[in-house]
Formats: sequence, C-alpha cells, structure tokens
Amino acid sequence: MVQNALRPLSKEDKEANHPYRVGAVLDLPKLEDIPQYYNPGVPESWIFNQVEFDPNNDECAGASSALVSGMQEGTELDPHFHWMMARQRAGMKIPDFGVNNRDMAMTLVKVGSLKKEDSPYTFATPRDTVADPASWEIEKLLPKAILQKKGSVVWVTPQRGYDAYDVFRASITKFNKLYNKTHGAIFGLVYNQPSNDPNIKEVTEQGAGHDVALIGWNGDNAIMVNSLSVNAGVRGQFTIHRKVINRWAEEFGMFIPIDATQEDINLAAKSPLKLDDITSKNILRQLYVKAIALCTQLVEMLKKASPLGRIPPALSIEDAIIQVESGGNNWAIGDRDLEFSAYGPMQIRWPCVKDVNAVYGTNYRARQCLGNRELSKKIFDKYCAIYATRARLGREPTNEDKARLWNGGIGGMIWRPHPNPQVEAQLKAYWANVKRYL
Repeated sequence: MVQNALRPLSKEDKEANHPYRVGAVLDLPKLEDIPQYYNPGVPESWIFNQVEFDPNNDECAGASSALVSGMQEGTELDPHFHWMMARQRAGMKIPDFGVNNRDMAMTLVKVGSLKKEDSPYTFATPRDTVADPASWEIEKLLPKAILQKKGSVVWVTPQRGYDAYDVFRASITKFNKLYNKTHGAIFGLVYNQPSNDPNIKEVTEQGAGHDVALIGWNGDNAIMVNSLSVNAGVRGQFTIHRKVINRWAEEFGMFIPIDATQEDINLAAKSPLKLDDITSKNILRQLYVKAIALCTQLVEMLKKASPLGRIPPALSIEDAIIQVESGGNNWAIGDRDLEFSAYGPMQIRWPCVKDVNAVYGTNYRARQCLGNRELSKKIFDKYCAIYATRARLGREPTNEDKARLWNGGIGGMIWRPHPNPQVEAQLKAYWANVKRYL
C-alpha cells in the first residue's frame, strides 16, 4: 500500500478552508499585468535532502513550509519542529505516516517555525525521534518558534475565470507588492518523478502524496523547489505544468502564508473590504489600536474601583483548572518522574484516560492532550461525568467536587474531610486556587 507523506485534505478540511480562499479576501491583478517569468531563487543551502539518511522519511511538508516561510522571513528555518507540532495538532501517533497541509498551515500560524540554529535535530536524526513530542523541549523552544509564526494563510483555488495556477501567479504578484516580502506557496501532488528529470509535464495518479514549495513560474510552468537535495532536478528546482497544479491544488491543498492577521482575513472575508484596502488604508489597525487604548483605560478604571486592586477573573471550571494545573500552557509536560507523565493544559495522565476509554469506548491517549486544549477539556468532562454524579454524591455535583476529584481522585471527592489530614490540606489548597478563577 502506498504511504502518503502528504495526506489529502478531508471534506471537512476543505470546508474549513473555504472562507479563507484567495478570492474571498483579495482583488487579483489582471492576467496581462502578471509577469511571464518570475523566479526569486533560494540559497542552495536551504534546499533539504529528506531522504539522505532515510529513504522513507515523510517530512516533505516540514521541508516545503520551512522553505516558503523562510523566504518571507529572509532566514533559514528548521523543517522538523513545526512538522512534529502539526502532527501533534492532528492527534497522530509516532508511527503514523505523513500529515496534511491544513494541519501544516494552522501550525505555521499558531506555533511558527524554529530558526535552523535553534533546532536540536537534523535529517540525520531518526525520524521517530523527531516525531515524538517528548523528545523536544517544547516549553523552551516554543517562544523561539513563535517569533517566526505567520499572521494567517490563504488557500489557492480556481476563481472568477482564473484556474488555480493563475490564482497562484496573481496572488504571489499581489502579495509581494502588498507586503514587500518574497512569497511562495506550499503545494501537494501525487509524485512519481525521476530525480534526473526536472520537468513534470503530465498528471500521474500513480505515486505518493508529496509536498513541495512553489517559488515562481515560467510561462505555463510553476517553478518548484523539492526536498530531495540540490542534485535532483536542476540544482534542486523542477518545473510543474499548470495542468498538474490544477489537478491537485484542491485535493492536497495549496496555501500561501502571509503577514495579514487573522482579524484582517476575517474582515476581508465578511465585508466589502479586501486585504488591499485593509493594508493600504490601515483601517483595521487603526480600529485595533483605538480599541486597545479604550480597553486599557477601562481596565485601569476597574482596578481602581476593585478593593483588591485587580479584576477577579470569571472562568469555567475547566479553564480555572487549566490555570492551576499549567498556568495556561497547552504544551506542559509534568510528572516526568512517575510511571505515567502528565500532558497538556490540564495535566492529564494515562489512568484518567484509561477510565474514560473504558466507559465511552474511545481510544484516547494522554499524549494527545499535549497542545490540545479542546481534547483535554473533553476528557475532563467525561471523567467528571463518570465519577462526579448525583447518584454517587446524593446531590448535584459542584465545582468543588470536580476540583477535588481532579486533584485527589474519587476519595478526594467523596471524603469530607479526607481521613488523611495532609491530603485534606492539599485538597483544600487546590480548591482555593481553582476558586480564585471562578
């Protein structure tokens, strides 16, 4: 069976991408205003060789997105960290092969990329080590990656008489001018090309999903940088005919990272304004600055009015526990010295997940909670639904019951006070911390 290093987009992924297609947020230039040839080039040292040490390496999506993002930033980026984080976002297990372009795109926006010198790993590192979140010092590296995160991404699809290939050319032309940076696109296709043939002229349905970086064009052919070393193609570059681009652009997803914020994109998608207007007139930025100034003034007024000199937060029980357990850190890993480590914002361990799986027939793993706040809350709610019940307590469960359950297990919830005074003191202190946020 063919293993896809790049997985096709699901129907749900395509629907989620639809509001953020280029045509919804940008007025494209006329075709006659687009140059027939454009190739900004990239330093050869930026062209990766993902198969140098492992012919089955599946990090092509990390390589292509690192190159395109690096073109924007003007610096060489690491392909491994955001590839691992994208897979973690998708809830993939270490042996699972590949990733898809939506998860890659969202990771560039939410997480960013490390600079090459900040990464502890290279393509010489065993693939499973790179794929394992526990092998990375995520808390230490995340602040460095965020410095290179993208404002948002837009998706290339046919529109208004332009095929996907022309939308790609028009978008790059427009974004380069709009943001005064060098843009490229991350593009997936079914790939089965001899490394010594630099011209992909025909669509093939035989091969595996593969991600590449599109950096320019020449007439009807996109210029692509592959991740198979500078010895492939012409010093690492290939051309892809427009019909190949048009065949695969929507199936695997073709996206362009840009500096526009998600607020900019949402405004452009939902109003007559387009990114051209927002960027040139700075409308959103002006509104944003004014709103922040007003909010700051309001906060100061409320602080003065509060007898404690602060605004008491009002969070759900889940979010309150997140603050106590991890300080809001989605990537926290705790209890490393125990048999089962604790993962994610709610510090979830295997015994908890095992109970949930047994009752609900799910197949969750504690490690999936790393970076996944939504899943962490879901497991918390299911765990509480099992044990913090009216039948067990003889009354409706309270937030204190749930907090004591989370910190001290069933006994911590039922026994009031706990027969062990030290445990009772711990439970009271835990609940006091949680209650501060409610």
